[in-house]
Amino acid sequence: MGGRRGPGSSDETSTNVGPTTEAELASIQRGTAEDVDAALQAARRAFTDPCWSSVGPDRRGRNLPQIADMGGYSGSRCDTRVRAHSGERAWSVKTAR
Repeated sequence: MGGRRGPGSSDETSTNVGPTTEAELASIQRGTAEDVDAALQAARRAFTDPCWSSVGPDRRGRNLPQIADMGGYSGSRCDTRVRAHSGERAWSVKTAR
């Protein structure tokens, strides 16, 4: 949050399951009310910072691959993960483009 990566305030985890196969996709740390408050504060700061809030949606969209790379996600890996979480099959995305 706020451009920093770090642990949340909970030691509890949840299993993230794919909607189509019910296969385990990831074990993720559960958030707390304090984590939500910190995320909201970071979002408010970003919204008022002209470095992000003054950028139009087209440019934001062009920046998303670089943001994903900074988070350790390649474009195809990110696409695969989005499809897995939404339950959409890869072939339907490719044929729709």
